[in-house]
Amino acid sequence: MSKLLIFLIAMFIAIGGGAYWYVSQIEQVLVKCGEDVRLCPDGSYIRRIGPDCKFASCQGALPDLDQIACTMEAKLCPDGSYVGRTGPNCEFTACPDTNNILPYNSGIRGTVMLGPTCPVERIPPDPNCVDKPYQTTVVASRASDPTRVILSINSDESGAFSMSLPPGEYVLNAGEGDMPYCSPTTVVVELNVFASTIISCDTGIR
Repeated sequence: MSKLLIFLIAMFIAIGGGAYWYVSQIEQVLVKCGEDVRLCPDGSYIRRIGPDCKFASCQGALPDLDQIACTMEAKLCPDGSYVGRTGPNCEFTACPDTNNILPYNSGIRGTVMLGPTCPVERIPPDPNCVDKPYQTTVVASRASDPTRVILSINSDESGAFSMSLPPGEYVLNAGEGDMPYCSPTTVVVELNVFASTIISCDTGIR
């Protein structure tokens, strides 16, 4: 066998091997699986992998998908607090129970008073005609949304009431019907302070 023939065979083998390697690399580049993911029972996610673009086993969930980054939205709760999205489905965390409001170190303490109690104002004032304590329902709403009640309590026989609320501006309403008419009262609650107020209710007596 001549040297030329041996040289040509060697070149053919080298060129063929190089072509095979090049094509295999091209095929690997062209294999691109979809971006869809599958939720596993443990809350983690898996995605498709090559070469057949099948979903990986849930036991082999990709670690970078275990932690789901939810959007930074916030939901205002009736008690004035905020909750964010969490969990594998990025759902809002449940709001605190407004019927069992948290014991904040701030809120409102006040008295509900009812008057006038006599048809004619007397001079000097008659001690029997002074405004009377009123035992009734007192509800609190955010000043920014006065139609939504966030807390409802009852004043006692002395007209006194106390509400535990986070800092903010509130509107208080009292009474259980059209009469007596109790004027809405705006109160600002500061951090670690219980604001004092008086709610005046009109008997309609003139």
